[in-house]
Amino acid sequence: MKNSTHTLREQTTAFQVIEMGDYLIELYWTRAGTYGQQVASIVFKHHGFHGEHRTSGCGFDKIADATESVFATLGVMPANYNPGSEPLPWEYHVGGNYYRVPKKSIRFFRR
Repeated sequence: MKNSTHTLREQTTAFQVIEMGDYLIELYWTRAGTYGQQVASIVFKHHGFHGEHRTSGCGFDKIADATESVFATLGVMPANYNPGSEPLPWEYHVGGNYYRVPKKSIRFFRR
């Protein structure tokens, strides 16, 4: 994990946390130069670091882009999820900023 990502994780709270099978995905708002706020995604598998992703640019839905990029990288997505749409269906909402996707609702990612 990059030092900047580690610092971000220690000093801020994720605005969305998605538990999906063996994966835990945390989404954070971050400041990234000219284009303003970006979304940093940190992925853990079996409680160990698995990978990270940051959006860049402007003029699009950064939350949907970050979520879709993580699902594409992992190769899985929740059932009833439409890439490029609002983040996650409400049926997976547990409370606050936390979402849980049960294993039976995980599908292969397809574009």
